[in-house]
Amino acid sequence: MTFRSGADIKRSPIGSHHLRVSTIGLSGGVPVEHVQAEADLPDTQPLTPPVPEAPGQILRGSRDASGRFLYEVFVPKVDTYLRVRLVDPAGRASELRAPLTTAPPQPPDLQDLKATVIELPHISRLRASVRSSAPITKPPTGVFLLELIGVGATGKRLLARAALDSIGTSSGVGKFVRSGPGPDHRFTYSIILNIGVLQLSDVIARLTDPNNLRTELSVSVI
Repeated sequence: MTFRSGADIKRSPIGSHHLRVSTIGLSGGVPVEHVQAEADLPDTQPLTPPVPEAPGQILRGSRDASGRFLYEVFVPKVDTYLRVRLVDPAGRASELRAPLTTAPPQPPDLQDLKATVIELPHISRLRASVRSSAPITKPPTGVFLLELIGVGATGKRLLARAALDSIGTSSGVGKFVRSGPGPDHRFTYSIILNIGVLQLSDVIARLTDPNNLRTELSVSVI
């Protein structure tokens, strides 16, 4: 879950803002609160990728245009409601409540595909890049698989394939290289390929998650 707050993250002479995230169960007919995470705002940890999907901690991201910080917490979906309570140093409290619903799984994030072919004597060289916020560590349930596919007069051809957790940061021809993350927490995956005399009209980037959901982007070769 994520939410935003403009509360001061610095300690004041009389104390700090305190944040508590709870879930509320109704299975027994009486509301029962289960505290999932709490912390003084100065003690919240930075929200930096790869984000650990572990309960019990409150992560703080960057400010938005209105000066509010982004907060992220992982909570189990075993209860009925979610409760976020913020208490200021003077003891004044505000809270939000929301139902805990199971959102349908979303395909993996993939953006900004670019592809350029450089014609050299007797060979062509393809430069391609794409961006994603998918985790760079291997999930327990499988891998995020990145594929680059060339499209030409003879059809489609697989040009490169790699699991995100296997992609390193050292450059080299013929392999994906990871850089970043950028301000939006997305990593850039780039590759340089010698493609011989293969004529390409388009390039497809495909990212498949451990649940076999996939996102595809296509771009014309420059």
